[in-house]
Amino acid sequence: GVEKGKRGQPAPLAVLLQMAHAEAARSQEQVARAKDARNIDAAVNLAASGKRLLALIEEAEKLAS
Repeated sequence: GVEKGKRGQPAPLAVLLQMAHAEAARSQEQVARAKDARNIDAAVNLAASGKRLLALIEEAEKLAS
């Protein structure tokens, strides 16, 4: 959706943002569970993926406004 928005093509950014925010919350929960389980590799990988998702959310929010 973000790539379509960059190219000026219509994309349902509001719906995509809603889904992305929900996924970001789930990702944070998974990071917490991985930390609790002392699975550092998983926690680090999940945190990195979560940061990338948050960056994409920020980019999409700029396009949507």
